[in-house]
Amino acid sequence: MKQKPLICLMAFVLCVLFVSCRSMLKYEDSSSAIDNSRNAFIAGYFVSEKKLNEGDIVISGHLAQSFWSSFLLVAGPRYQWKGILIFSGEVQPLSVIAWVNPDKYLKGLSLVSIRKLPASFYCKDFDIMSERRAFSKPETHNRLAEFNLNGKIFRLELLPQHRFQNMDNHLELLHSKKQIIQIVDESGKVYADFDMNSYRIYEQPPDVSIKELQMAIAAFSVVQHINLKLFGPVFVL
Repeated sequence: MKQKPLICLMAFVLCVLFVSCRSMLKYEDSSSAIDNSRNAFIAGYFVSEKKLNEGDIVISGHLAQSFWSSFLLVAGPRYQWKGILIFSGEVQPLSVIAWVNPDKYLKGLSLVSIRKLPASFYCKDFDIMSERRAFSKPETHNRLAEFNLNGKIFRLELLPQHRFQNMDNHLELLHSKKQIIQIVDESGKVYADFDMNSYRIYEQPPDVSIKELQMAIAAFSVVQHINLKLFGPVFVL
């Protein structure tokens, strides 16, 4: 009988730990980049609660750290974002798993996994690191990830802000509100881009709907904000 209060206390502590490790991603409702979207036929903001414009995408969910991952020193802390995306009248569940690299000399996410999206979307797990691999090809240094929509291959690439910008530190580049991330096909043709707070679609890809493209953009926006939350100037869960 004496064990029951102890069990209840342990359950309460674990519950408090879990709740205290939940956090919303911060989406501001304004961005200068969307003002320069004359060539886009669809543009909008990322918002966390209520749409302000027709093209806005609502991203609502919570980021939480796995309690047990704190003890896995080899793998590093594990975080999961769970929530929904609302775009063009669609409501889409999304889950993003992110593992923090345990190497204290090399910051970043050693694994990012995007889950719960329809089968039309596929993205192999990828990393976001402060340094690129020594033997990686120069033309891939600005590439964050490669993904498929309805069998068509797209690439997620960081757009250099100036001529001689170092594109190896993806971790730091994703923190900038002015950083543009492009969605291109295998030939390098740009179909869309987005920044920290807004997105633009310039052309509809063959065999891919606008809704599918909005879904992919929103999912990668969540990844960008997880990166900012974990490695930005302030991290409070």
